[in-house]
Amino acid sequence: MMLSYIIAIALQRSVDIFSHHSSKLSLLLSSQKCRTVLFTLRPHNPILARIHHNKQYLNNLHHFKYLSIILDSRLSWKNHIQYLKNRAFNATSILKSPSPSKWGGDPSIVILFYKSFIRSIMDYRSILFANAPNPPSPYSIESRTTPSD
Repeated sequence: MMLSYIIAIALQRSVDIFSHHSSKLSLLLSSQKCRTVLFTLRPHNPILARIHHNKQYLNNLHHFKYLSIILDSRLSWKNHIQYLKNRAFNATSILKSPSPSKWGGDPSIVILFYKSFIRSIMDYRSILFANAPNPPSPYSIESRTTPSD
């Protein structure tokens, strides 16, 4: 618990310095829009790690989305992997209309669409969560979406 308090003091100093320099440049920070996330694997008390700006405490979050990547406080990637799985699965519904059952698009077109659209969802920033406990596999979705010969 002491470590999160020390980190909070250092972060508070940084926020104060940034606020001071930004006010010199006539830039304003909105306390309502600012959020904090403490990335740690250690147990911590979020009340000790509270950061304030202009006499208002910033909200502590357990996870947040930045550049379409969901980061959580323990960097476990569970929320991001679930988000990717949902996006990829929802994108497979687009494949249902052009895929050949009795009618539909050519299988090569459907596979090309899959590789350019759905696989790109799975590959975006995948290097970041490659060491996650259960990384998403594009091949598990591929087996459900590509037409069988």
